[in-house]
Amino acid sequence: MSNFLFTVVLFLGSIVLAHAQPNFKIVDFEPKGDKKPSYYNSQAKKERKKNRIDNALLCASYALEIASKKKDISNAQEVLRTYYTAQVESNLRKIDEHKVATAEFKGDGTVTKQAEIYNMYVAMNKYNKVLRKLPASKFTPVKKKDAKVEIQIAEPYSSEVNRALVAFEKGKRKAAEMHYKEGLSHFNIGPDNKQANRRAARRFAYAQGYVQNYKDADGLYEQAVQRGTVSIGVMPIESGGDKCDAESVNEMTRLITSQLRKENIEFIEVRGYEKNAATDVTYALARGLVNSLNISDSKKSNTTASLNESKFDMSSGDLDQIRNADYVLTGKLGACRTSSITEDSGEKVFSREVVVGQETYKDEDGKEKKRDVKKEVTAKSKKKVKTVKASAAVKYRLVAKGGRVVWARELSDKESWTTEWYVFLSGDKRAMDDAKTKPSSTPKLIGDAARQLAQSMSKELKQFAKNEVKD
Repeated sequence: MSNFLFTVVLFLGSIVLAHAQPNFKIVDFEPKGDKKPSYYNSQAKKERKKNRIDNALLCASYALEIASKKKDISNAQEVLRTYYTAQVESNLRKIDEHKVATAEFKGDGTVTKQAEIYNMYVAMNKYNKVLRKLPASKFTPVKKKDAKVEIQIAEPYSSEVNRALVAFEKGKRKAAEMHYKEGLSHFNIGPDNKQANRRAARRFAYAQGYVQNYKDADGLYEQAVQRGTVSIGVMPIESGGDKCDAESVNEMTRLITSQLRKENIEFIEVRGYEKNAATDVTYALARGLVNSLNISDSKKSNTTASLNESKFDMSSGDLDQIRNADYVLTGKLGACRTSSITEDSGEKVFSREVVVGQETYKDEDGKEKKRDVKKEVTAKSKKKVKTVKASAAVKYRLVAKGGRVVWARELSDKESWTTEWYVFLSGDKRAMDDAKTKPSSTPKLIGDAARQLAQSMSKELKQFAKNEVKD
């Protein structure tokens, strides 16, 4: 018996897909803990509340096996007396139903039911092995209020476990073959049908989810992904005027590219520039499906290019990779305007206590001491309010390979910022020591507007990408 929680979940083998087809689960439960009866009884209670009765029976069996105190024995007996017979009968009925349903292979559901058969046999086998070793005295009530534990403990299900495992493994191979053949039927449609190849890639992945390295599914999967992937290129956003500074348009390009890449959309390859360090930008080809499958870096296509922070310094080869994508996003930031107005907003009088000297006094013991002499001073001030407004607009479009315009858009954004401060007019300046007497530094509102526009563009582009690869 293990002293730790051991749960094995087989879900697509080592592959996890957004459209995961295999849904079988193999679970081998063991309660963790310090092998004390009170702990096992506590775990049994928790498992009962979660309606995991087989787990509760196993915990109770372990508790009863080592319990010596009446309380621990009584608690374990209560679980067995209440749940054992009903749970075993329920499992056996479900097993019989599943065996009838899985007599012939009918697809993924067959494997799911075969896994459930195996799980039930494993669970019953574990607690029956424990219970059959216990002496009859373990089932005798230790408290007057307790009823006798009258249960018929079945023989261990070791042989049934083995047969169920064999059937389950055969079912997995049949399911792998089914998906493999379906993958081939889609794959053989041809290299130019992206949708068919995406379907093929999923099927080959499903096959490997059932049986790792099944036939040549891994290689075919790679080919199908290459064929079925849709590439989206994000060209550097252009500047349409002096106030549309290079930093703002560069940040737009990076933001759009990084936001699309972060979505990790299955079968989408992102081609564009995105900030990597303080003064560098990295060019990367990121394929959502490949990343989601945790395929090794050696199988990913990555190209890096160091770019200047204030200006994109791209080679023609870099730009060609973006231009040759299946879809290319282009845009131009323009109509960048800022305005500023400073106004008076009334007067305000500040007051505070200040130290003007010291005086000598005698304390209770007659000792001379010194203390500060304070007085209240005031200052008259004028309140200033500065408001800065900025606006920008972007024209952008998405163009398919061949020149077809998918959509053309124009967006605008307005940003506003305000700061307040006070200017001394008369009185004692010391009264304004805690007042704000200078305006805050004006932020780069054009940059803020550019980021908002990029967020909107990114949102639309992400939705387009998802729709493009949707079956």
